Amino acid sequence: TSFFGLPHPVSLRASAADPSGSDFGYHSGSVANLPDGGHVMTLDVRWSADRGTLPGGARAEDLTFATNVISMRSQDQGRSWHYSATLCAASRHRGCGECCNENTVSVLPDGKVLAVWRMGAGDGHKWNHSMGSTDGYRYYHFATSFDGGATWTVEAPLQGVGCARPKLHALDKPGL
Repeated sequence: TSFFGLPHPVSLRASAADPSGSDFGYHSGSVANLPDGGHVMTLDVRWSADRGTLPGGARAEDLTFATNVISMRSQDQGRSWHYSATLCAASRHRGCGECCNENTVSVLPDGKVLAVWRMGAGDGHKWNHSMGSTDGYRYYHFATSFDGGATWTVEAPLQGVGCARPKLHALDKPGL
């Protein structure tokens, strides 16, 4: 499998905090089958630059554990994947702790593609408190694509819905 077009270097090594993992698709992600036979995937990544300070005043402690949610597309049965968008950038969410991660994608019955991810540390206060926040519960965010994952809407919160490891499942019949 090959990955093309990522806008920043991605660390493929394990971190000191978690020697078993890497910073590419670390927590979760999913693949959805598109009507044209292609595939769209969401996954979380930690850009290599996020290990320290980013340009524009980003603080290392804001981003050391924070991931970004991206989408990629494949038209060759998953042998190669091409970057299409950053759906959620940790650099836009200061003090978010783990930030954008635990994500899923699904093709809706009308052909739209829906991506959903968790924000912050929805499964506890640990990371948010380490960032000085008392807000331990953040709702999912989402983006929609009308062209098979080539472009996406701007992310928005799903008010009142979820906080940890979303899972989308398309049903054959709308309304079930």
